[in-house]
Amino acid sequence: MILRDVAWAEPVNILVVECCGARFAWSSRISCVTCPLCGRRELWHDVEPKGGVWVQPVMENRVQ
Repeated sequence: MILRDVAWAEPVNILVVECCGARFAWSSRISCVTCPLCGRRELWHDVEPKGGVWVQPVMENRVQ
């Protein structure tokens, strides 16, 4: 997964994520992004504490 863009909005920012060749929007309130096509899960940022269900790869960030 690749973080491509962020839409700064109220009450929550919206992430634009790319996976499986498709782009989709995701709420920044949810740390673990799930691809609607393949089901892959990655964190869009590091979350503490590390452990349990939060042990996921951190996605590549290409926001420019």
